[in-house]
Amino acid sequence: MAVHIEHSKKHDFILSTAVGLISDQLLLEHVYRLNTLSELYPGFNELADCRYLEDVSGLSGDGARTCALVEKYKEGSKLAILVDDSPLIYAMARTYEIFAESKRDAVEIFICESEALAWLEYDDEEICELKKMIYNSNLNSVAK
Repeated sequence: MAVHIEHSKKHDFILSTAVGLISDQLLLEHVYRLNTLSELYPGFNELADCRYLEDVSGLSGDGARTCALVEKYKEGSKLAILVDDSPLIYAMARTYEIFAESKRDAVEIFICESEALAWLEYDDEEICELKKMIYNSNLNSVAK
């Protein structure tokens, strides 16, 4: 599959949902799309939802590092990477985090969606709105 992107202009928020298979090439294509979006919407926060990944065999540590380094600098932007309890997916997210930290104001990995949104500095009302967006987006992404 691919990485789906949803945007909330109201919240300066981008949701990236990775579903099924991810590879070095798919991640690189996603980073290029985000680079384009960052020109249109500077200073956005991103939640990269990796909970629906099933196959990361096409993603390498070198690929994750390369993709993170290809990111354009996004001043005022934070990236929360949301993972499940898979050690392999966590390890790939950690590799990306290490190298993407120089491209964002901050990068962190989370298992809890609410904690990730709070870390992105949204208040309770905004978190409720964003959770609805995430739920609806994930329904559509996972169903495809």
